[in-house]
Amino acid sequence: MTGKIFDDERRKTKSARSLATLSPEKQAQLVLPEESFKVTKMAMSQTDEDFVMECNEGEEAEMVIDIEPMFLTKEEYFYGFTADSDPKFSIEYIESSEIEGEMDPKDHAAKRDGTATSLDREEDTTGIEIKIKFAPESAVGEFDAYLCFMFPNEKAFSKFYKITGKSTMGDATRDAAPPV
Repeated sequence: MTGKIFDDERRKTKSARSLATLSPEKQAQLVLPEESFKVTKMAMSQTDEDFVMECNEGEEAEMVIDIEPMFLTKEEYFYGFTADSDPKFSIEYIESSEIEGEMDPKDHAAKRDGTATSLDREEDTTGIEIKIKFAPESAVGEFDAYLCFMFPNEKAFSKFYKITGKSTMGDATRDAAPPV
């Protein structure tokens, strides 16, 4: 068994054991900030980045949000959906990074010195991965969830994501529907 596979399995098992719950105090912090100018969007917004997931009714869609280290030292974090997020969205905790913990620091030295090889970069797992699932079941339409990635000691650097799920009628359902 290679090291990367072993580390992935250990991370999944550890996540499953933690049961992925936040304290009520941390859950209360999972709210969108006031609207401000976001350079990445070149617009006023409450979120830093927006994603769209699409599938037919009865199907599911999945995506991974990867958050790279942004500090020179380890920094505490936690994440979760806002209370008003649609329940058709879920976080796949077993396949995601820990719901709370410490983000590893940036690794500038290897990149600056040119010593990071493509193999090193491929095995670099210091970022936080959050796997999101959208399962609309038989519902058709657009649904929203808001993911908050919080740095309790560096609140200004917290990240907020809007995830829109679009569910459309599948071909079989559309063919069976009576004409209007």
